Amino acid sequence: MTRQLRAIVVATFALALIRFTALANLLPMPLAHVQGPLFGWIPKKSEQLERFSIVLTPLPAIVLNGLALLRTGVLAAGLVLALFRFSDRRALRGCAAAATVLVLIAFSQSPFLVFGTQELLLVAIGLLAFLPASAVDDEDQLRLHRGVLVSVYLWAAFAKMTGDWWDGSLLEEHVRAHNFLGPLGFFVSSHPLASACGALVAELGIPALLAVRRTRLLGVAVAVAFHIALEAAARPDVMALVVALFLGAFWERPRRPA
Repeated sequence: MTRQLRAIVVATFALALIRFTALANLLPMPLAHVQGPLFGWIPKKSEQLERFSIVLTPLPAIVLNGLALLRTGVLAAGLVLALFRFSDRRALRGCAAAATVLVLIAFSQSPFLVFGTQELLLVAIGLLAFLPASAVDDEDQLRLHRGVLVSVYLWAAFAKMTGDWWDGSLLEEHVRAHNFLGPLGFFVSSHPLASACGALVAELGIPALLAVRRTRLLGVAVAVAFHIALEAAARPDVMALVVALFLGAFWERPRRPA
């Protein structure tokens, strides 16, 4: 169980370090790409004024760049600790808490340019601030991850219970914006209503399967297939990788018969 949680912690810090630096530009996902060396980096004053015309708490470029550097260092420190000093739970919690605050500051500078994928990654980082002090309680942390993912699917499904989703008009807007790719994207473009219904069924069915222990592994398999399909059709940032962080909490070794 400790090994399972450790893998989740390592993967969370590693993915955050990639997503919030220029390493994200190496990924075949245009929505994940960042401008400049780090997420939230302001290269010059003119870009700051243009980008932050709707900020909630505007900060000088030099402060934002310094915080971006600090955030990267904190994430790197968290990754090193998770790899080599996982027993130092207090330091790991401190890195997670600090990284959460620093990412939130970056988000606050341009709130309408933040995607749901980034928000879910922020939640994944924030959950690590609640790492148990002892390995005895690691199961509680895994339950926390499970509960969050189940709620994410349910809220995503509830949000789709609107007229513009049911009649396929919302997906048609994405079609007109050329947001779908490949053969699967062509299917979505050609059958928006069927695709809309399929997505809703998946987002209701996956949490139901995950919530029951006997069907948990089937739920993981369906979730993996669902997100592979999403990646093939639209490449929605690093959503599949973020969801994988949470799915890791559902994995259980098959029990050997007595």
